[in-house]
This record gives sequence, C-alpha cells and structure tokens, in this order.
Amino acid sequence: MNFFSRTLYAGLATLALAPAAHADFAVNPNLLRDIRPIRPQLVACADLQMSVSTQVVNGVIRITTRMRNGGIGAYTSDPSQQRVVLTQNGSPLETYGFSSLASGDQRVWLAQVPMSDHTMHFRAEIQFDPSVATDGNSHNTDCNASNNSAIARVN
Repeated sequence: MNFFSRTLYAGLATLALAPAAHADFAVNPNLLRDIRPIRPQLVACADLQMSVSTQVVNGVIRITTRMRNGGIGAYTSDPSQQRVVLTQNGSPLETYGFSSLASGDQRVWLAQVPMSDHTMHFRAEIQFDPSVATDGNSHNTDCNASNNSAIARVN
C-alpha cells in the first residue's frame, strides 16, 4: 500500500469512525471493508509466456511450443530482435522467429524427434537481442521475464 492509498484509507476510516465531527462527510463503515488499493498499470506492456508439451505417438515425440501474450499491450518489434529457441538435452533443436504478438494471442510451433531409450529434456526459451533494452521501443518490452522459458521431459 503506497502513501496515497494509506492516506486515503486513513482519511475514510477517520470519517467513518467520527461521523459527528464531520457530519457533512459521513461514510458508511460497511463500505470500508471492501476498499482495496488501486494499482494502475502505467504502461500497457506485453507479458510473453512460454509453454512446451510433448506427446509420444508411434515412436515419435511430438513437441508443441506455445508462446502467449498474457499482457494488456501488444508486442511489436524488429524481426531480428528476438527468437524462441527449442533445445533437446541442451542442444538446439529448432529456432522460431517472431516480431509481433497481440494481447491475448498465441503462436504455436510443432517439432518432432524419434523416441529414445534415454530421458529427453526439451526447453523452450525466448531469447532477446541486447538492443531491445536500448532501442527506445516501449512495445517490445516484456513486463514479466520470469515466464519466458518452459521445460518438458520424456522418459
């Protein structure tokens, strides 16, 4: 709760608890229980979210990589500034390019590899060019980098 929220809440509580002192500003105390601080999002930014899943069919592992924009802003950038990399046991398997993704939309990429006797780990990760941080484009900022990769395992 920031200073403004605390001050507003304290002021409303004072009015509710001492209505006789402030008769012109009486507040119903029952309304105070539902007051919550408002946290406006100042920038309509993207939230690129990765997921990866696998399915084994007839000795072939099908890998589905999804990237969804869960933010309230569209992601728009130069095609050379980002990519999704799918790795198998740490080695690059596929690279997918993209340059834009509207709020709420998703991209889906498919890959497949033969089944193995060994455990396989698949990781999908968004990789950004360092220029994204300095290009001045507010539309290619990802507000939540903690969900920019995903892992799936096949035994």
